[in-house]
Amino acid sequence: MTQFTVTQVDIIRRHLAENPGQSPTAIAGYFERVADVDEDTALSIATVAMLLRDGRDSEVSQYIDFSSTVRPHDEARTRYANALIGGAAGDAWGYQVEFTPYRSMPSHPVEAPSGDWVVSDDTQMLLATHAALHECRDLSSIDGVAEMLLQHFIAWSHDPDNDRAPGVTCMKSLRAIERGRHWNDGGARASAGCGAVMRLMPAAFAPAEFRRGLSVLQAVVTHRHPKAALSALLLCDAFSAAGDTSLLDQAGISIRRLRSELPPAWRGDRFLNQVLALLSRDPHDYLSSALGAEPGRRGPTLDDAFAAASHRASSSASTTGWLGDPCADIGEGWDAATATALGLLVADLHFSGRLAPVEAVGWAATSNGDSDSIATLAGALIGAAHAQPDFWKDAGLRPRFEPRYRRELSAAAEAGPAG
Repeated sequence: MTQFTVTQVDIIRRHLAENPGQSPTAIAGYFERVADVDEDTALSIATVAMLLRDGRDSEVSQYIDFSSTVRPHDEARTRYANALIGGAAGDAWGYQVEFTPYRSMPSHPVEAPSGDWVVSDDTQMLLATHAALHECRDLSSIDGVAEMLLQHFIAWSHDPDNDRAPGVTCMKSLRAIERGRHWNDGGARASAGCGAVMRLMPAAFAPAEFRRGLSVLQAVVTHRHPKAALSALLLCDAFSAAGDTSLLDQAGISIRRLRSELPPAWRGDRFLNQVLALLSRDPHDYLSSALGAEPGRRGPTLDDAFAAASHRASSSASTTGWLGDPCADIGEGWDAATATALGLLVADLHFSGRLAPVEAVGWAATSNGDSDSIATLAGALIGAAHAQPDFWKDAGLRPRFEPRYRRELSAAAEAGPAG
């Protein structure tokens, strides 16, 4: 199966609109003649044309490699800034009630913070990821990137501000690594906690040839677990596609394909496969082992969490009023898989028009689970989809972060994505 860029699919779409009487096979034949495409590519063109003709646009996303989409420099910088602000705002909004059961929430939705918006370890570690990637001289050096990530993560672990319920896995892994254990040889714990994804956003904005591999690497240096790696991949692809397609549909296609083989875009990603080769001789076996029930562990499977989130998105799209606990029937977001599924759910409900941007972040923060991480991912994904410089301000969100993090977030936004 050949994958196309968004622009290439748009060309097929326009040709179909201009030639409504042509069959998908005839359209493929046209491109064979004028573009000299091979037989496999022609077959994929015919399939995409058929799906577009039949109005099955959500199924077209499996034929699009969103990571290959090159955004103009200024647009990428603005999306990055919006993702930073949205993620940090969601973090502060949800951190107020992180360990509060849904039934005990002070209101539904929880009100936005008054006074300073106090961020948690989610934003602190995201900023550490940003700084580490910017300090790397060569993003293609796996050892160099891992060393720089861990240098910044360890510095964070000793920071006086690291008193905001830091993740147990992060702290135990970093202490083991400080004592001399290599992250890939007993240093990183075999855990799929949400710490693997809540700090990921800067990696997803790296150059296209590195972003998937970096997203997995930043996860597994502390969370060496197939479910952490797979969740990081699904989230990375979601950031690349934010605003262009249903994120849950895209993730579902990747999960279904993974049951039999690596999705084509992953299989063809050289840097990603170099990172995965450090974890297993067989990347497909490694990632697919994250699917289904895990012996000795309770809670929803990754497959079930994403399926439930997709069902929730569909059933909620045409409703009105308060949506209830975001975590219901999906999971509580303490692990990477359910946190990612919930972040994608909230973002998709915004992209479909069901929730306004600030309303979406407030809903994500009012959950029975890891409210700050869920709202961090939701706010960052929503921000990543919008290229307007004052997007959050115009939407009515004006967070007043603590002076330190106001400075650090402003500096990160000014620096933009690494690479």
